[in-house]
Amino acid sequence: MQYEIKPLGVGGILDQAVQLLKNKFGLLMGISMCVSVVPGLVLGFVSLGLMPTLPADPTPQAMQAYNEEMFANIIPIMGIGLISMVIIYPLTTGAMIHAVSSEYLGKPATVGESISKALKLFFPLVVTSVLMFLIVYLGLFACVI
Repeated sequence: MQYEIKPLGVGGILDQAVQLLKNKFGLLMGISMCVSVVPGLVLGFVSLGLMPTLPADPTPQAMQAYNEEMFANIIPIMGIGLISMVIIYPLTTGAMIHAVSSEYLGKPATVGESISKALKLFFPLVVTSVLMFLIVYLGLFACVI
């Protein structure tokens, strides 16, 4: 399907976004599976492996030991979250942007090509993502104050 690049209202934007998602669902899902889901599952299982187990009916001493072990593992668990935020999110975003823009320009895109383009622009994507998170969280902080 040929997509029109023209000024659109909210309804037109949503209509084209839904059409693009329906028409290129396999491509977008393939990018998501390769870049986000598989590494996310690996990082999730590593995080679960680092977390201590709590007995079914814990005593105050068991709760204390659980809290101490959780606190001891907080740095690696936060590191896993940081890896996800700094590596996986920008790569997924970059690959999705490449796939969508290629489709809008009428050029067929593949999963591998989209991921390759995102990897070539990895550092600008990371810097942009970090700036975006800083601006969003600074705005949130300003709203709270």
